[in-house]
Amino acid sequence: PVFKYGSCEEDISDGDMTFEQLRAEKEPDFLELEDSKRVSWTVQYGRVTKPISSPAKQKIAQVKEEIELSKEFLEGLKKAKDKRPRCFVKPTVAGKSKGIAAYKAILLSPEDAAQSPKPICLFPARDGQMYEMRKNKLGVFVTPTNHIHELSEVRAGFQPALPRIPHELFKRILAFFRYYTEQEHPLEVMVQIYWDSLKKRFLVVVPYQHVSGVEVRVPEEQPGQLDEERFYYYADVHSHNIMPAFFSEQDNRDELATRLYIVVGRLQRPSPEIRARISNGGKFLEIPLEDVVEVSQAEFPEYWTASVAPWFTANRKGNAL
Repeated sequence: PVFKYGSCEEDISDGDMTFEQLRAEKEPDFLELEDSKRVSWTVQYGRVTKPISSPAKQKIAQVKEEIELSKEFLEGLKKAKDKRPRCFVKPTVAGKSKGIAAYKAILLSPEDAAQSPKPICLFPARDGQMYEMRKNKLGVFVTPTNHIHELSEVRAGFQPALPRIPHELFKRILAFFRYYTEQEHPLEVMVQIYWDSLKKRFLVVVPYQHVSGVEVRVPEEQPGQLDEERFYYYADVHSHNIMPAFFSEQDNRDELATRLYIVVGRLQRPSPEIRARISNGGKFLEIPLEDVVEVSQAEFPEYWTASVAPWFTANRKGNAL
């Protein structure tokens, strides 16, 4: 059986688990699966689609076997071109029923709200704030409002459609940055990261650039520009040499395109400072570096811990001795 949700697929190695156990396992990756009451399950196997009535009791392997022994499945298999269909286990999340009261309306402008017959109207304004308009015999009242339960909850963030940037590739970028940090006059430099959609791998491009100790300028016209249909411009990575890693006002003016941006500072240290953010049409949000770059974790032999004993213990009152 194969877990399938959206564009994600993964073989289910333990068929003895229930559908509810599978939901709990996948919840950290798909937060919308958190509420079990809103999640329903189906198993699609060949031409058979079977709804799951008791997710907490029914086991995945048992349902798969029941379908395989069914007349509908066997007859469908005879007619199908694919004699080895895959068994997909699919969750579906029901939308929350928000609704809106008959006396309220959500509109696009204050003009629409003023013309609406509804006594309570909600609408957005240029400042990004939602406003509430109430109309009665005394007049028209307009105030800012928030926590509008009729609207969906939205969490800002970035969900990459591509793999994380390989650790080894990012190490080469850091080595390149360190080379210019170790000059007599440390320089800022930058690289661009592209995704090769044909070979399914990342490509680092060093554009022609004018650099100084505090600034990088990349001319718009570049020799040998890549084919945009094949190569996706994914990220800009630039250095701050010995300075801290931060996004400057110049960065805010330059980084308007919707993509990923990474800045690296304190390159004179063994572990530099690194910060990452997305630009959504010039609106910025910092994100954890490990969301987009493979971060290698060093390990040590477990037997090393056998020689380590804490020098303090606790007495019965909980005080350190």
